[in-house]
Amino acid sequence: MELFAQQPQTRTASEYYELAKKAYKEKDYQSYESNLTQTIQAGSQHPVIYYNLAGAEALLGKKDLSVKWLNHIADFGITMPLADDKDFESIRNSAEFAAVLKRFDENLKPTDHSTIGFTIPEKDFLVEGVAYDPQTKTFYFGSNLKKKIISIDSAGKVSDFSSPSDSLYSVLGMNVDAKRRILWAASSMMKEMGDPETKAAIFKYDLTNKKLISRFDLPPTEGGNVLGDVIVNSQGDAYTTDSITPAVYVIPHDGKKLETFVGPDLFRSPQGLCFSPDEKILFVADYVRGIYGFDVKSKASFKLQPPDSATIVGVDGLYFYKNSLIATQNGVNPNRVIRIYLNDQLNKIQDVKILESNHKLFDEVTLGTIADGNFYYVGNSQFGKYLENPKAELHSPLILKLPLN
Repeated sequence: MELFAQQPQTRTASEYYELAKKAYKEKDYQSYESNLTQTIQAGSQHPVIYYNLAGAEALLGKKDLSVKWLNHIADFGITMPLADDKDFESIRNSAEFAAVLKRFDENLKPTDHSTIGFTIPEKDFLVEGVAYDPQTKTFYFGSNLKKKIISIDSAGKVSDFSSPSDSLYSVLGMNVDAKRRILWAASSMMKEMGDPETKAAIFKYDLTNKKLISRFDLPPTEGGNVLGDVIVNSQGDAYTTDSITPAVYVIPHDGKKLETFVGPDLFRSPQGLCFSPDEKILFVADYVRGIYGFDVKSKASFKLQPPDSATIVGVDGLYFYKNSLIATQNGVNPNRVIRIYLNDQLNKIQDVKILESNHKLFDEVTLGTIADGNFYYVGNSQFGKYLENPKAELHSPLILKLPLN
């Protein structure tokens, strides 16, 4: 679909968006509209940009265009805080506006395909990451708040895996190298969690004796660092993403430090990552910009373009499964799990399906793992709730199980 008549681009999408925000503050709505249009033309496909543009059109009295962009967002299967937004006063009493509100409400209807896989007994655990060892049928869970790793074996026995002497930070993404009997954990200090500063490291554990083998500290940067996820390939190379000072790092199997795989040029906030089955392509989800693929050898990149009716921003966890990507989306409302079907070359999206949306047990979905044809994922990390109010009542962390076949 051709959204606009193309205009010459002289800035990046981020730069156009900053100009748009400035124009909005100055109540220069014509410039607000123009810069939002340029933001989209420069490559941004974020629903917030479309929503702001719909508001700009309403502020300019362009009802048909405003409704067009609101319906475009509704096509994504998500919703926006439309009912109380004063930018839409000029069209609020129209039948078209009422119809969009109804579509947004429909998008909030919950699905119920997931069941409870595990319940973690510690209410203040604040689980974020999940890993699975296929050899022992053991699951591993990392805690944001307790700063530790626990395991649940095939008999359901819960045990502490890490030791306090390991000096873990908040534990985020994890991954099992079953061949080498290694558990990799991405761990970060975050001021939001009460830490005095931001630091980040990858921790490498021996699965057999539950001992920390080594840690790989990321040299701190001015803007701070959060290593949010980690995966390992068949050669034993570990890859991780920094969501704050955007980059992807690699620890070669024979290496002793984190090395830059790709820098910040493409990214705003890289999150989950996964390999193609032949490990020639590394897929990386950027929270703001969508999903990229990288040729592992050349580092050449491509961006996966979703269909007009889908959005793939706001992705936290990313996993490859049978010529598709399974993704957890907590950056859209409602939170959901989606499946992104790819072509045979794995460089184009053929379809996007919603597997779970606004489940009754959801309270911020985060990361997961695939085991025996099922997707096990954090259904209620409660991270946002805790950040808003550290004294808020927390519920037992739930790991949901979603059949993929």
